[in-house]
Amino acid sequence: RNYNMREWPNWKKAKNAAFIFSEAAKNLFTQFNHGMEYKIEEERSLIIPFAVLQIFSCELGLKSLLLKQEISFGHIHDLNELFGLLPEETKTNIKCKFTDDCDFDMELINISNMFINLRYYFEKTEDQNIPYDFINILNKSILDLLGYYE
Repeated sequence: RNYNMREWPNWKKAKNAAFIFSEAAKNLFTQFNHGMEYKIEEERSLIIPFAVLQIFSCELGLKSLLLKQEISFGHIHDLNELFGLLPEETKTNIKCKFTDDCDFDMELINISNMFINLRYYFEKTEDQNIPYDFINILNKSILDLLGYYE
């Protein structure tokens, strides 16, 4: 039988998937940085798949935290909405990793649907700002709460 995430009997499957996608994103980010340093356009373009994978890892991580606490999230994919379902203590533990000058709520809203938007970036006429520092810190904060890959 195929399970969707809401039916997974073990929240650790979602957690492990979050770690896998994050690891793939980190590899792309290393290549992106190389491309920035040496002005290699193809490698600089890897910021897009990096962001898609890292944001997807955030989604899976948030869903894992919710599944672990038996909180239903329906068909939600929006990061801001998923974050809103978390208990206050968990939200605080994620937010505390950010500096005071970070407008966490606004940044989260800005990336909440970026997973969808970036997958079809070639259809857009306007440039999209990718706040990769925020995305990386958010992902690390979520994964830190989840522990480690099992």
